[in-house]
This record gives sequence, structure tokens and C-alpha cells, in this order.
Amino acid sequence: MARPLRSAGPPAKAEGSLAPGARVEGVHVEVAVTLPVTNRYTYSVPPALVGRAVIGSRVLVRFGQKKVTGVVVRERVEAPSGITPVDVSEVLDDTPALPVDLVELCLWVADYYEAPLGEVMRAALPAGSGESARNVVALTEAGRAAANGIGGALPSKQRMLLAKLVGKAVPMSAFKAAEKPVITALVTDGLVETGELRDKVRVRLKRERIVKLAVPITEAREAAGRSPKRYAVVEALAAVKAGEWLAVEELANRVAGSKPLLRALEKDGLVALGDREMPLDAAQTGESLASEVQPPP
Repeated sequence: MARPLRSAGPPAKAEGSLAPGARVEGVHVEVAVTLPVTNRYTYSVPPALVGRAVIGSRVLVRFGQKKVTGVVVRERVEAPSGITPVDVSEVLDDTPALPVDLVELCLWVADYYEAPLGEVMRAALPAGSGESARNVVALTEAGRAAANGIGGALPSKQRMLLAKLVGKAVPMSAFKAAEKPVITALVTDGLVETGELRDKVRVRLKRERIVKLAVPITEAREAAGRSPKRYAVVEALAAVKAGEWLAVEELANRVAGSKPLLRALEKDGLVALGDREMPLDAAQTGESLASEVQPPP
């Protein structure tokens, strides 16, 4: 069966889309969760969040056993027949993380390239902006005392469960079904408490090599001698604010052929070499998606 032809460019805004900064007026919204899934999911907007649920905003929503980050992509949608959508738990942004036109572009990219919408949306968000939450069980002050043998005797199942919680909060999903009634009894007795543990996505940033002068400028100039390349490197580093580092790549742009000299200059005690995490830039946010993804001819 032939597949329908796709549009050669991003589609016009579908009915139900909003202009930038528009507020959600409906009861339900469609959310793209930032996981490798294709579908969009319908959630109910509690009255307290209606004024903050904005197209392009990040939201925290229940997805399976935990809460994950999602992005509002549609509003004024009908709830699926026979399904009662769960509530949006939290709106994570005071202002939208993504502009409406970028949300539309993400929807088009996912459709055209048959890519999971969640991954496309995650790529568009600033790195490290994802959050998730898990239901956890932890000891109360009384529970810590009971785990240390202080107080009255406890049934063996309760003692064993308290021992699991010493020094840490444990996700509710880690407990077997038979342990859930024990947890309920311990909560009633004030020995444990339940709550949410918020997880921030950890981002491993790229690192870059850096260099700076290790001696006063006059001493470095004298030590450079009559070597034009060594002297040029010293002058380039002297132009940097005292004590600050310069990226080796930036130095190479200023002084051609400088990289091979750095080890020798370090050995002579004229420069210090190190490395640092590179700051996030537009290549790690949705800014690059809008500029780099081009419709095929």
C-alpha cells in the first residue's frame, strides 16, 4: 500500500494551536513526554494550573510508575473516549521553554522523519532541563529510633522493612506487593513517610583544553627568546586578563601552529595547561534545531 505523500515543509499551525504566549483555556492538553515514545498523551489541567499551562512549557506528568518531564503541544483537546486523564502535576516554567513555532517544527520533524516525538522534543529543550519524580518511602525520626531498637517491640516484617530504609529513601516500586500493607501500617504508626523524590537530569558536558601564562609577562617574553612562534604564543596569552585561562583551540585560531609548542612551553615552566567543562551553547538547545533542520527539496 502506497504511503501518503508528506509535506515538503513544516505544516501550517493545526487547529487548536496557539499564538506565542497564549494561555490554555481548555480542560485537557496534549503533552509530549521526553522519552523515546511516538505518541502524545492527554492530561487534565487542574484549575490552579490553567493560567500557567502554556504551549511550549515544560510540565511534570505521571507516566507509568514515575513522573517525567513533558512539553505541552496542544490545548483544547477532547479526552479519549472511556479514559479519564490524570492531572498535570506541575508546570515547571514561568515562561515557555520552547516558542510555539519551535513546538510546531518538532511535531513536523517527528512526523516527516518518523522519529519518536519525545526524543525530538528532548533534543529541542536546553540540555539538563529534564526532571522526573518518584514516589519514595523514608524513615521518620520515630522510625529511625525504632530501627535502632529504641521503643516497643515490632513484628518481624515491620522490623525487616525498617532495616531496608536505614540511611536512604527507597522507591515505592522497589517493594513487593506483599510489603505494601506493611508500609501502610508503618505510615499509620508514624514510623515511615511517603513522598516524591525529584531527579534532575545529569548532563555530561564536553571538556576543552586550556592554557595560561605561568610566569610574569616580562619573564615569559625573555624566555621566549628569538623564536617567532614561541614569542607569538606568549603575546597571545599576555593579551588575556591576568590569571585567566584561554582555550587551546582559541589560541590555535590566533596563532597558527601553536598547539605543538605548548608541551615544550609547559616543560620550560612558561605556561600551565589544564581542562574545563565547556559552557552550554546553542548547539545543545532547540536553537540549533530551528536553524539546522531544513525541509528536503
